[in-house]
Amino acid sequence: ITVMNLSGRTVRTLGGDQLVTAGVNQTTWDLRSTSGTAVPAGRYLVRIQAVTEDGQQASCLIPANVVR
Repeated sequence: ITVMNLSGRTVRTLGGDQLVTAGVNQTTWDLRSTSGTAVPAGRYLVRIQAVTEDGQQASCLIPANVVR
């Protein structure tokens, strides 16, 4: 899971290369950047990528608003 600003720069990566089982999974973003500083209010893009055991890939891009 990658959180990006609207310029496409990665703000934070969540979960790293952690493998999870198929189904419903959950992670929480603490609204901080990779350096640990709080991100400013604004719009961000969250990219979720997945790869199946047989190599099929899927991804989605979800807009997220941070309000402070």
